Amino acid sequence: MAISDELTRIQTAKADIKASIEAKGVTIPSSALIDQYADYVDEIQTGGGGGQAEEDLKNLIEGSFTTFDIPEGTTKIGSGAFRGFTNLTDVTIPEGVISIDNEAFRECTSLEEVIIPSSVRSIGENAFQNCTGLTSVEIPDSVTSIGNSAFSGCSVLTSVTIGNGVTSIDNQAFYKCYGLTSVTIGNSVRSIGENAFNNCSGFTSITIPNSVTEIGTTAFQYCTSLTSVTIGSGVTSIGRQAFYKCSSLTSVTIQATTPPTLVYSNAFLDTNNCPIYVPAASVNAYKTATDWENYSTRIQAISE
Repeated sequence: MAISDELTRIQTAKADIKASIEAKGVTIPSSALIDQYADYVDEIQTGGGGGQAEEDLKNLIEGSFTTFDIPEGTTKIGSGAFRGFTNLTDVTIPEGVISIDNEAFRECTSLEEVIIPSSVRSIGENAFQNCTGLTSVEIPDSVTSIGNSAFSGCSVLTSVTIGNGVTSIDNQAFYKCYGLTSVTIGNSVRSIGENAFNNCSGFTSITIPNSVTEIGTTAFQYCTSLTSVTIGSGVTSIGRQAFYKCSSLTSVTIQATTPPTLVYSNAFLDTNNCPIYVPAASVNAYKTATDWENYSTRIQAISE
């Protein structure tokens, strides 16, 4: 079979094997992942087999299918295309792919590295969620959006570079990426969503570029190793508990001359009582601004 048909064939195999199983009177829960089909596949084999589709799926489940080259000419990796392929360790995404859709590689727990080509424009919701073997990812400048929970639960992910084309980091994009030690945010990002980096307890510093206007609710909550934060001059809003329980902080620097709106007064609660540095000409404005007055004893001028 031509390689250009391979991805479609695997998707068809999943549907065919489910139909074969259920034709024998066994119901597969709609929430079942592909690796949970194994016992059902064995049952069908005992009863006479289910053809090539069954054999393909059984090979994947049993670990003989560990690498996959997505065919040249592919423009989209569809929703759930490789979801639950727990034996997949390596996948090659060719230039020309424009979108990686929702849940495309969700719970591919053996996947260690993904190179996202410069043709990709969007990464969908939950696209790499719970890829617990993934160690690093570089998001090229071509990508403009990172969907909700795109990389959440990638617990050993250590390094993330977000390219200069991304305009939004959506809710929970990197939630519970405990192993993150290095995060680079591109200079076109305008918003950081709710829980975007919540519980990323590994990295020690973060620089939020001038392009960012909004930091969402609990965006950096429980980043317990974080010691320094620099927030650029464009920020206008900081959400509730945005840096709550960042208990190792030694300094926060905010470069905005006008105090950003605090959605609630607890954005910097339990942050080691660290100083909050702001432009010298704006110290009094910060100290008297709504909800900022709760931090008045911590607010100091940025050293020239």
